[in-house]
Amino acid sequence: MPAKGDWYGIADEGNGSRYEYCVISHADTGLYLDGSAVSVKNTAFSANTVGLDFHSASSLAALSSNSFTGNIDPLIINGTIDLDDTNAFTSNTHQYVTCSEGAVQADRSWALVQIPIYAQYGMSIASTLTLAPGVVITVGSDRDIDLSDTGKIVAVGRSDAKITFKSGKSVPAKGDWYGIADEGNGSRYEYCVISHADTGLYLDGSAVSVKNTTFSANTVGLDFHLVSSLTALSSNSFTGNIDPLIINGTIDLDDTNTFTSNTHQYVTCSEGVIEADRSWALVQVPIYAQYGMSINAALTLSPGVEITVGADRGIDIGTEGTLSAVGSSDAYISFISGITTPAAGDWYGITIDGNGCVMDYCVVRHADTGITINSADFNLTNSTLESNTVNYDSSGASGWTAGTGNTFN
Repeated sequence: MPAKGDWYGIADEGNGSRYEYCVISHADTGLYLDGSAVSVKNTAFSANTVGLDFHSASSLAALSSNSFTGNIDPLIINGTIDLDDTNAFTSNTHQYVTCSEGAVQADRSWALVQIPIYAQYGMSIASTLTLAPGVVITVGSDRDIDLSDTGKIVAVGRSDAKITFKSGKSVPAKGDWYGIADEGNGSRYEYCVISHADTGLYLDGSAVSVKNTTFSANTVGLDFHLVSSLTALSSNSFTGNIDPLIINGTIDLDDTNTFTSNTHQYVTCSEGVIEADRSWALVQVPIYAQYGMSINAALTLSPGVEITVGADRGIDIGTEGTLSAVGSSDAYISFISGITTPAAGDWYGITIDGNGCVMDYCVVRHADTGITINSADFNLTNSTLESNTVNYDSSGASGWTAGTGNTFN
């Protein structure tokens, strides 16, 4: 009676071999490829320890319409090929494709959706990798998916066929894998799920689009505090992370993203330099200006926005900066301490050196000096300044007077 591993298998180091309409069974490794330009089509790999292993091959001419049945590991690949969804996988011990050499050096397309692709040792992407809707990539422990400055991921799923990046462990937990570190330009993450990573998606490139994507059970969901530009950040879901979202001052921030059951139910702005006109409309959770803010262009805040400021930090509006913070009677804009148990003097306060700033229906609380006014061209109305060491100091703006409707406590 034949059994798995009865014979060693076929070890092919040559070039141009063709295996088409073949059956390879009961071997240790049914077919091991270490050459190039090999074609494997319409072939059955059955009851082997490993069905097909080409992780060391330099190229593969074709891999399509094969069947992998009853193997322990059906298929081991590298990053040198396109991967379609024509191969069939049935009753293998490990119902996944193992990518043990994940270097993608040329443009590739992966469309396998029947079973996951297991990036055992992570991936290194220096070109464009396009993933089809429904693709699932699981990643080995303490490994990452790393994109160089020439790399790009185009992961555009659908609402009914999301692209998933997750832990390779059967019982996953936060921080199982490092996450996706993307230093490239123009990547797209749309209708994706990224879970159980240390940092789900870390962006350090430019022109990246992140839409309709779920960040779940990561230590940090999405971190782009060093990114130079972001094309889109909208309609994403952040659930069960410790820190859901870390931003900088390079983008507009709308209110379409949702935040649920994160340990820190706020967005962290760790690089708060505003050098181009920006609009922030996020009202679901506070924006935590961890290291303060430096505003050198126009920042417009929508009614209901809440900015909390780190200890011994401030919000500085430079001579070229403008703050438009116009709330409403039922949706004040708040500037408050980021400390859990706040007290007067927790943060430095707001310093206004620019012209044309407007604060209407705002709250400033628990600062050293709530507002330091160095420009007479500043309009403060219908606002509450309270529990500060000093509510405001206008000694640097000769002739300035507060508008109507303010409360100073």
